[in-house]
Amino acid sequence: MNKLKIYKYNFFEGESFVLRKMHIKKGMNYPLHWHNYFEFEIILEGEGEHIYNNHKYDVLPGDAYLMSYYDFHALTAKRDITLLSLHFAESAVANELSLFMAQHSGSLCCRFDCAEANKITTLLYDTDLEKKNKGIYSDIAAKSLVSIIIISLMRKCGAEPPRHTPDLILHAVGYMRSCFKKDISLTDVARECSVTPNYMGAMIQKWTGLSFSEYLNSIRLKYACDILKASDLSVKETAFMSGYNSVEYFSYIFRKKIGTTPLRYRRESGDRQHAPSKSC
Repeated sequence: MNKLKIYKYNFFEGESFVLRKMHIKKGMNYPLHWHNYFEFEIILEGEGEHIYNNHKYDVLPGDAYLMSYYDFHALTAKRDITLLSLHFAESAVANELSLFMAQHSGSLCCRFDCAEANKITTLLYDTDLEKKNKGIYSDIAAKSLVSIIIISLMRKCGAEPPRHTPDLILHAVGYMRSCFKKDISLTDVARECSVTPNYMGAMIQKWTGLSFSEYLNSIRLKYACDILKASDLSVKETAFMSGYNSVEYFSYIFRKKIGTTPLRYRRESGDRQHAPSKSC
């Protein structure tokens, strides 16, 4: 298993997105990591193995995926890979879209056909040109192009936006999913959504069926489970990476909700992954 790394990019220098063309030689790999920003990637050439959270699959030209704060991934090249990688902050897209991306964490990956992939590639380069040319309303044009790229991925994946959930809840859940690694409170979420803590807590309970702390723990524990299955981080490292300040409390909550200890969960998950499949 791999150590989980954190890749950061400073978006506070007047830029809300960066486009990079990357080449990965056969046999090389980008180790398991997560970002504190959104990342869209599309494979242009080559073949590789992609780990997307705890799922492993082969990637070919046309494969694309979106990583949010809630995701981690690794990429190994089986043949020389060329890809385009768009790193962007929430400010690069409409608020509604950023919340939707956070809500659909871990499910936004697909394979575009040749014509679709060429269209996406053109949009990515056009986005970069708008940023570099700095023409009239270039920022607005670039952000619109980023939105079109992400919406194209969502449509290809068959994702549908929620129809009845209030914007307040989408905002609150999106904030919790993006900040769960930090020491956040119900007051922080309420302040972010411009409502009182009591009202925020009541709305979370109504629409999720869980209290604020229960819902936050569900986010953190899912992330912790994926880390335990996909990396060799210690229980202490896993706890801190998942937003817990106390290893003892993390182990207590993990056992209470998951029904076993973190180390046993890792061991049993590894046993299931390597167990021989049964014939039908």
